[in-house]
Amino acid sequence: MVNSLISRPTVLASPVGEMDTIFNRLIRVDGAWPEWQGALLTWPRMDVCETEDGYLLEMDLPGLALDDVQVEVTGDELVVTGERKRQESGDKCYLRVERDFGQFQRRIRLTTPVEQDQIEAHYQDGVLRITVPKAAHAKPRKIPVMS
Repeated sequence: MVNSLISRPTVLASPVGEMDTIFNRLIRVDGAWPEWQGALLTWPRMDVCETEDGYLLEMDLPGLALDDVQVEVTGDELVVTGERKRQESGDKCYLRVERDFGQFQRRIRLTTPVEQDQIEAHYQDGVLRITVPKAAHAKPRKIPVMS
């Protein structure tokens, strides 16, 4: 397949190029390309927003049931796994199938200290939203200048 022709980069590759370099300084996403050997893996698209207090990660997961998605944090790594099950076709004869199905996994390495016990995940309308608060000592703070 195409992946055998492309050497695997160590950071997430995308058409955005330079923005990925900046993004990977904040949060490192391991595994730029799925391993297509044996199992079908899909990669849900993800947006990451940084605020003064933390991060907001949003993943598109349309058609998944709440029980089909798991979020775990271990050390400095946030892992989202799940499975989109293939719909039984019955007597349908598809001419084209573009929707992904199968197992997926996203590993996000958090390079800023976070409050692990305060991470929250909410799934609504096909979007998984994960809020990751920064640790108090990692938040910016103003230092008063004295004379």
